Amino acid sequence: MLLPVPPEFRRHSVRIKSVPQSAPPPAGLSVVGVDEVEVFAGQLQMNVVFDTTFENPINDPSAADPVKWTARFGGQKYTGVLLAPVVEDRIFVLLDPAGAEAGADVLSYANAPSDISDSSGRFLAAFSGYPLS
Repeated sequence: MLLPVPPEFRRHSVRIKSVPQSAPPPAGLSVVGVDEVEVFAGQLQMNVVFDTTFENPINDPSAADPVKWTARFGGQKYTGVLLAPVVEDRIFVLLDPAGAEAGADVLSYANAPSDISDSSGRFLAAFSGYPLS
């Protein structure tokens, strides 16, 4: 007696296409220091140091709005009037006096929206109370 042969079933493998994942956005630009802080001719001036490198320098801040930068130093409040590039990790910030204000010597940046960035596309987030000493 002949038995019928069952039909062959092919197993189909399921192919999962990998979806290319986009790279996470770069971490934000950070201030890592402030140097050469001094009052000269009534204006506060300083260099702000960022976590940038020679390969990915800070972008030229000349077109950025300096009014977003404020400081309190020696019992005086100051408002930004000029931003200029120094080297790959520093910008020069010049601030005019804006009245008396008690408190610690600090630097602040209001970024609405941020106009300080580096060549890798990282932007500086708003901060306040960065110590100047």
